[in-house]
Amino acid sequence: YTPAQSASRFDELLEQIRQSPGVLDAAADTSLPLSGIDNMYVGYKIEGQADPGWHTAATSVITQNFFRTLGIPLLEGRDFTPRDDLKAPAAVIISKSLAREEFPGQDPIGKRIKTGLSMGGEPPWRRIIGVVGDVRRDSLTDSPPPSVYLPEGQLPFEDMRFVVRSAV
Repeated sequence: YTPAQSASRFDELLEQIRQSPGVLDAAADTSLPLSGIDNMYVGYKIEGQADPGWHTAATSVITQNFFRTLGIPLLEGRDFTPRDDLKAPAAVIISKSLAREEFPGQDPIGKRIKTGLSMGGEPPWRRIIGVVGDVRRDSLTDSPPPSVYLPEGQLPFEDMRFVVRSAV
């Protein structure tokens, strides 16, 4: 699949899942929290930061509605939408712990970070559009790591896991 075909395919599959009886919402992710499957920790750096080195964050590529489906609160800014596609400016959502660590006493919305993930070539600088609550990634006893979320519409992955919120 081309990147555009891959993104379209996941949208179609998610719509079919959402139409299933008892399903309230559905989304997809590259590394589901607490699953132990494909947890990605990827380097990132902050534009204009005195320390130009790479730091590490739990990184997920997600479809829209991921946070709502899992009940992860959006604390600031906005969630990903269908407009966050391959034609749109590069966007990213960060966790509360990453915001607190990298932007103490500042509003991170509108600032830019670069992650080590790209569709080839140099990764783009991504504008922070939202901050979400922290998520435990590896176990219920570990502290939530700083996390970065990238929109699947801008970084299509063929290997994603579906999550479903059910009324049952």
